[in-house]
Amino acid sequence: MPIYLDKRNRVCTLSKPYHLGTGSARKHHIPLSAIPCLQYRNELEKERKAREEMESKCLNENDNGDSAGDQPQPQPIAKVETLEDNKKERSLDSTKVREYCRRLFEFKTVTVKKFTNWADRRKHEQSKKLAQRPSLPESTKLITCTIPKITSVNGANTTPLI
Repeated sequence: MPIYLDKRNRVCTLSKPYHLGTGSARKHHIPLSAIPCLQYRNELEKERKAREEMESKCLNENDNGDSAGDQPQPQPIAKVETLEDNKKERSLDSTKVREYCRRLFEFKTVTVKKFTNWADRRKHEQSKKLAQRPSLPESTKLITCTIPKITSVNGANTTPLI
């Protein structure tokens, strides 16, 4: 497992660091090497596909009657691709990263309200607080009882403590 260390800042990371430059931190293309677990999954998937392809070729050759020992092993062919294709293959946009993370983690949607002025924001906050206040259900009936005042021996009115 590679470990990258920035000696000047004493920062250590398990993923390969990359230079952002003047691009947007929110909307830049993330290199696949910056997410080691996703890169590892993709490499395993490529190996599995290559293995299945080789097995299917071997089965087809055996069905045709050709012996595998007569022909030499095929050499890997050099792959020619453009710079754009290479970037697409080795980098992810923000939506792909979000979808990958959504498969791994549980997300919660948070709504953020934007207000043009302070009065609207204050009015919204007050209505939110009012909605959070405890209230009785609409079908509730209130019964109020009056407590009679007791006159003591001195003539002072006192209310009994309950």
